[in-house]
Amino acid sequence: MILIADSHVQDPAGDGAEFLRMLAHLERGRREVVFLGDIFDLWIALPGYETPLHGQFLAWCRAQRGRRTLGFMEGNHEFFVCRAHHTAFSWCSADEYYHDGQGRIFSHGDRINRNDLHYRRFRRLVKNPLTRRLLPGIPCGPRLAEWCKLRLRRADVNFRKHLPSGDIAAFAAALAATGARHLFIGHFHRPLRQPMADGPVIHLLPAWHASGQVTLFDARTGQTTATHWREVPIGAMG
Repeated sequence: MILIADSHVQDPAGDGAEFLRMLAHLERGRREVVFLGDIFDLWIALPGYETPLHGQFLAWCRAQRGRRTLGFMEGNHEFFVCRAHHTAFSWCSADEYYHDGQGRIFSHGDRINRNDLHYRRFRRLVKNPLTRRLLPGIPCGPRLAEWCKLRLRRADVNFRKHLPSGDIAAFAAALAATGARHLFIGHFHRPLRQPMADGPVIHLLPAWHASGQVTLFDARTGQTTATHWREVPIGAMG
């Protein structure tokens, strides 16, 4: 399985072109792929807010869904994607986590830190049905979108100064009863593998935008490996 987190794609001619090159590389194989959130620096899946780059990504996903299992977790930089485009993926979730029924749980991770009250209030303000209904019809919508992006960037910088290890461990422990053996988390922009005595193995994933790295998961050994996307071996589904 290949996991991609926190690519924060925003420039069609820069990181966008690089991201599309990665997708073309992965297309040569048939491995399961999971996008673990914040794939775009901002993705509001509403009329008038999506860009051609969003469309190119969705077209790739729709074409690949028949060849492999393809999962997508909404991150804090993505809004209403699963509601609008769930058919582009094998599974898509805007929940705090997704259990695939095979002992694996996926979470973007933005809701793990229970002490991040500012973000929690911001999330309630912007990720709700009322906002979804209002945005397409208000003239100031694009300016509001830019405000959201700036607000998220400031929050992310503060968030990454400290890894909330206790909250991450508590989150994993609370999931022990689900029978999950592996928990994959993005958002924190740093790779880490931490076995739990009475819970799933925690796998924190690197940020693609900072290093071009993706994470390979070997289901037979339970090991994860961070590697540059150009070094991903093209082989059978795994």
